[in-house]
Amino acid sequence: MTDRKNMAFRRRAETLAACAIAFAAGCATLLHETAWFRLLSLRLGSSAQAVAAVPAAFLAGMALGNTAFGRLADRSARRWFFLGTVQLAVAVFGFVGTKWSLGVLPVYAAAAMALGPDSWQAGAAAFAAGCAVVMAPAFFMGGAYPLLVRLMSEGNSKPNTAAALAYGMGSLGATLGAVLGGFLLLPRVGVNFTLRVAAWCNIFALILAVAGTVMKLRAGAAGRLEHAGERDLTAGCCSPGPSARMLLIVAFFSGFTALAMETLWMRMLALVIGHTAFSFSAVLSVYMAAVAAGGLLWGRRQAEGLTGLGRLGWMHAALAACCVASVLVTVTAPAAIQACYRASERASFGSYLIARVLVSAMVAGPSAFLMGALFPRIVSAYSAARGGTAPGWAAGWVSALATFGGIFGAILAVFGMAPRLGSGLSAAGVGCLNALVAAALLASAGGRMRGAGIAVLCCALGLTHVLRPALSRGGAVVARQFGARMVSQREDAAGTVTVLEKDGKRWIALNATPIMAPVSPERQEPTTDLVSGHLPMLLCPGAQDALFVGLGSGISLGAMSLYGARHLRTIEICPSVIQAAEFFAGANRGVLKDPRTSVTINDGRNQLFCERRRYDVIGFDDWIAVVNGATPMATVEFLEIVKSRLRRGGVYSSGPGSMDDFFRMELRTLLKVFDHVAVFVFPDTGCFYPVASNDPIVIDYQWIRECFQNPRTAESLAAMNLSGPEDFIAALVCRTEGTARLAGAGPLCTDDLPLTMYHPASCLNVDMFIAERSRQPDAGDVLDAIACGFEDPMRHVRCGSDARADLEARVRRARAALKEVLLGAFVLQDRSEKLAAFRRAKSLHPGCRYADFFIAALEEH
Repeated sequence: MTDRKNMAFRRRAETLAACAIAFAAGCATLLHETAWFRLLSLRLGSSAQAVAAVPAAFLAGMALGNTAFGRLADRSARRWFFLGTVQLAVAVFGFVGTKWSLGVLPVYAAAAMALGPDSWQAGAAAFAAGCAVVMAPAFFMGGAYPLLVRLMSEGNSKPNTAAALAYGMGSLGATLGAVLGGFLLLPRVGVNFTLRVAAWCNIFALILAVAGTVMKLRAGAAGRLEHAGERDLTAGCCSPGPSARMLLIVAFFSGFTALAMETLWMRMLALVIGHTAFSFSAVLSVYMAAVAAGGLLWGRRQAEGLTGLGRLGWMHAALAACCVASVLVTVTAPAAIQACYRASERASFGSYLIARVLVSAMVAGPSAFLMGALFPRIVSAYSAARGGTAPGWAAGWVSALATFGGIFGAILAVFGMAPRLGSGLSAAGVGCLNALVAAALLASAGGRMRGAGIAVLCCALGLTHVLRPALSRGGAVVARQFGARMVSQREDAAGTVTVLEKDGKRWIALNATPIMAPVSPERQEPTTDLVSGHLPMLLCPGAQDALFVGLGSGISLGAMSLYGARHLRTIEICPSVIQAAEFFAGANRGVLKDPRTSVTINDGRNQLFCERRRYDVIGFDDWIAVVNGATPMATVEFLEIVKSRLRRGGVYSSGPGSMDDFFRMELRTLLKVFDHVAVFVFPDTGCFYPVASNDPIVIDYQWIRECFQNPRTAESLAAMNLSGPEDFIAALVCRTEGTARLAGAGPLCTDDLPLTMYHPASCLNVDMFIAERSRQPDAGDVLDAIACGFEDPMRHVRCGSDARADLEARVRRARAALKEVLLGAFVLQDRSEKLAAFRRAKSLHPGCRYADFFIAALEEH
């Protein structure tokens, strides 16, 4: 009696230890996956091919580990030892992660340069590089699940619950990993520290595995205990179970559904909650929490009885209905989010985050819950169908097939279904596929189930046909958020691009985030895009090779085309943006039809890294990449790449910003890399503009005068409210020394900790983002700029002695007028005081178009 009690106590202790290991290993797996994905996106780029290649390599490694260790789990008596070994192996890879990834970088760069970084062959090279980096640790991660299922089967009085318990606890740990990685570790301590935390989770699991080994050794009578462990695990089951071959097919399609729907949910929810780092973490956390709940609650309870074909069929039917319903919920979600926003007079980061979690739960929660309940049922049923004596092998084989199905589903969703059908119809198509699986399962169950299966399939197809207009309303969802009319909407592997129009002005939204200011499609207006194109060209006389990363509306590239460059190039990650730019042919001067223009579809950072071409001018609007979840651009490492691609005297422009902490950090990062940094201000856009170079930034008066004498260039510069060279020279706030005073002390943006990606305002609602990043400078901003900068610009002007005295006088008047305009626009509050300041500016500098611009705006309102 005492021996039985001791054995029962030991089995319970082993089960608890295995549950704790499953939880720790699940947490570590999500942390590893998130950190590896972020790390490799910096190494391989964030193009659609590279983004698909890294998870595919990771999942393939896990599938191979499932298969290899599944058979080992049933054949070897040293299961605790192997469980500890896999945790130790994963921990080692976590500790050496960065150095390991750097080792494949030269090989990948050489292959990508030979094949073309934007080609499918380069995508295959990215997959090979991903395999070289993540497949080994993923292989050992995949080995944990079948070992845990086998160990829990030995120590559990109801062995059919082992698959659900191991899966549920692992998913619960993965939920914690998604929350920790996405909201705490990556935003605060960086990729390398996150990998070390994941490795320490594996070390904790290793300690528990060692404790399990010690318990087993102390128990004694190892042979008798092992024999007891090999008992018939189908004891208590009422029937032999369904066909093993059918269950493997069901496992494949279950994995297909899980990863395809997760991918499609990410795309659909991006239109509602944004395509940012925090939005991705919110969706992933909700998804894993729902899967864990399904595995631990319903999956475990149902697994106690035998899983029949009929019951699996009805579960797939319910999953099909949830897939279609999730699309309909997405269409109505913006109203719920706006209601949450209105609940707070001043929306905070917490309220926005809670709104995203709630919307993600409404869309993905029910389906993910069913997925979590379905998988352990399939594992238990397959184990029973095979005789029940090899639960580890059954768990590994079913998990491997589900993982390979998931890889196929995710790739098909991104590159096949979504670009052709749209994310909404694609999700409904996945639902119809589940209805087909349900019909096959119900028909195999026999009896009345055959008719029920046909009815389920017909209902799914009919419902999808009836709801097809509602399922295809992704663009309408975006238009409703802005109260605008949808002009065009296209979806490709990189995202959803919508052209919107309101009050006669158009703009482009990528994944529901504006990537430009609203402009008239037929004429040029004072916008940040226009300034971003003109500024670097004016500072680089005679530039012949110009590059702008991110096409957007094409206005910036169109401005660059006015300066006689021989080659104009843009790198755009989203093909649909190129087609959207055609709706702005008047504003961008038809630059895409210019024979000098070439367009490359790729991630800008990856393209610059892989090629060795040099440029006179490189322009880039970095915050657009930030809010759309692209590879971090404004980092020290990226700027080092840019610096190496500039010719002597070349200029880099990083886009506009307000004088907030975000912008000051950008300035510090530029100062870390470049020897010379200058800041300009253009009041009509309400933004400051930094430029950087390896050589001193000098304004060539002769070049500027020639540009203003060119009718086409002068017309475009007039749209920026610049009347002559003196206005442009007066816009120079400061050079390197003054920029350092403006930037102050503080952190830098690096690849390890890309703080710009996790700036709260850039990861929230579109309206809040635009209000934060495009806001007018407040009084403190302007006064800081005046106090720290506004150096004498003539010290940095190259000008002949005969014209210098006259130019100095004109620049002095323009500078005095500019200060009055800044004070009137952003410091003074009373309307009469504002008008007085603008009139003083006009009296100081009669040609001051800024004053005319703001006086007209005051009179209009």
